[in-house]
Order: sequence, then structure tokens, then C-alpha cells
Amino acid sequence: MARRDYVPHASDVVWLEFRPVMSRPVTARIKGHPFEVLTMVDGIECAVLSDQIKSLDWKVRRARKKAAESADVMIHVRAKVKALLMIG
Repeated sequence: MARRDYVPHASDVVWLEFRPVMSRPVTARIKGHPFEVLTMVDGIECAVLSDQIKSLDWKVRRARKKAAESADVMIHVRAKVKALLMIG
């Protein structure tokens, strides 16, 4: 059961419950797209899909922390999001 007082940090990798739709902003299917940021989760090479940012209610989706991204990965993700949004 998810803790009610848990608030995900920007670098947290979380499991979310979706019924019936699954969303994968982090994937093990690395395709080499320009907005992918490579990372490791549980020893598996993955890509953060920085062009698929979504705003979700982590309480309703019962977020559970899976892992945390490194500061270096987050710097790259934020830089790509800024480029997409054209933020200086």
C-alpha cells in the first residue's frame, strides 16, 4: 500500500497505477531520439523520455518510489525540457 504522506521528488522514479492505460516516461526501449536521456534503473539501461512530460496526481495514482535519478541525469532532462518549452 502506498504511503499517504509520500511526495515524489523531481528525481524520483515511481510506479504509478493506471487502469486501463499504461504510460512510460522511462523506457528500456532506447531508440536514440534526441530527447531521450540515458540512465540506469535496477541495473537496466533505460531512457527518460523528456519530451513526454505529464502532470499526474501521484496520490490518486498511488505513487511508490522505485529509484532516484542522479543529479547529472536530472540536469540533462531539465535542459531538454527547457529546450522544448523554449525557456531561456
